Amino acid sequence: QAKYEQAIREFDDILRRYPRSDKLASALLKKGYAYLELNQREQGVVQLQHVLSQYPGTDEANLARQRLREVGVDVR
Repeated sequence: QAKYEQAIREFDDILRRYPRSDKLASALLKKGYAYLELNQREQGVVQLQHVLSQYPGTDEANLARQRLREVGVDVR
C-alpha cells in the first residue's frame, strides 16, 4: 500500500513493546525494506545489517543478505 513511513512507525512500536518477540527479525527486515522504498538507503542498509548481526542463520538474515547485495552492499 506504499505507506512506508507509517510502516516504519509500526515496526518501531513492535520493537519497543515486544523486545523478546520472535517477530523482531521480521520487523527489522521489513523496516529495512521500507527505508529502501523511501530512498533512505543508509537507514535501510543499517537495518538489514542489524538483521544479519542479531539473527544470523535465520530466513530473515538470508533475505536481508540478498537485498543488501541487490543494492550493492558487499556482504560476507
